[in-house]
Amino acid sequence: LSPFSAYYLLSCRSCGMAVGFILYSSGSDLAYLRGLFCFFKDRIICYLLRNQMIKEAYKVNFPAVTLREQMQKVR
Repeated sequence: LSPFSAYYLLSCRSCGMAVGFILYSSGSDLAYLRGLFCFFKDRIICYLLRNQMIKEAYKVNFPAVTLREQMQKVR
């Protein structure tokens, strides 16, 4: 993030560790991230429902999806 970016830091309620941010304003190079929840994968643990396993997030593939795509599936 540049020093001219405005963001809200996301932190874990249990331990207080920073786990990501929401970018409110930035230069044009980061405009595509504005308003999105951006997580630090190395600080998140995932519970995989299908296999009932706990994995570190950086080992899990998170495909990019948009809300529009998800809403079309629901309809």
